[in-house]
Amino acid sequence: MPTPSFLPQADLAQAKLAAVPLSALPSMVRALAHAQERNDLLSRWTIDELRSTWRSWTGVDGDGWTKRLADSICSPTAITFLTAPAPSSGDSSQADTNRLPPLLSACAPVLWVSQNLLQALLITSLLVLLAPAAPPDLAGKIFALLRADLLAPPSASHTHLSDLEALLRAGRDLDPEGRKQLRGRIDKILRSEDPVWALLAQRLAAALASALAPVATGAPDTLRTGLVARTTSADGRRRVVVKGFEGATLEEAIGEVLVVVEGVRDWVKEGWADVLHD
Repeated sequence: MPTPSFLPQADLAQAKLAAVPLSALPSMVRALAHAQERNDLLSRWTIDELRSTWRSWTGVDGDGWTKRLADSICSPTAITFLTAPAPSSGDSSQADTNRLPPLLSACAPVLWVSQNLLQALLITSLLVLLAPAAPPDLAGKIFALLRADLLAPPSASHTHLSDLEALLRAGRDLDPEGRKQLRGRIDKILRSEDPVWALLAQRLAAALASALAPVATGAPDTLRTGLVARTTSADGRRRVVVKGFEGATLEEAIGEVLVVVEGVRDWVKEGWADVLHD
């Protein structure tokens, strides 16, 4: 039956949408989002420019780029995104920044959240090292405080150095000089100047890259590769075990980031296969 010509276009679109089975809506919305993303980027870049920026960032095609992404979100330097083609003269001053290619720009919000979450994990792990004989729940308390700070609106009261110091001093009798030294160590950690920061960040990046790598058919549920073990906890939450980040709270937080990065990987592979593999 032909469509009545007098129906407004908006009503036609609604009618077509109503005819789509509910089970097909997620894939339809995803396809529309991919199409919109392509239209947006291709209005500012040529396909060859997108290929060039991608390869210059990752250096590889296929699935190897996820290791590069893991390194970027584990860096203390905030990630940014290349939003417009560079002038023909180029700008080498930007070569060392943590800048991601335009194909990842649609995923910017979740990547920013993931990077902040990983920084909170790193700070937590480093602070626990400052507390000899730390109680088992110390890491969970510190991480909960930092995570709440990330989620709080700018107008809210945020975590201060004194809040972290109070957690680390609990149960310890420190004189004024001891408290001063503890505060200095905390301040150094928060500026990511401690060399142990780089070591733990490398472990996190390696863990994410390992967990993102394709798993051979028939591999066990728990895959151990040195510092990382990929598991699924009893309640169905993903957990990634990394040396220095032990405990359910930290393992599940790394698992959360893994799920997000898996989603980013799948999104880019679905929408830009012609750029990734050409």
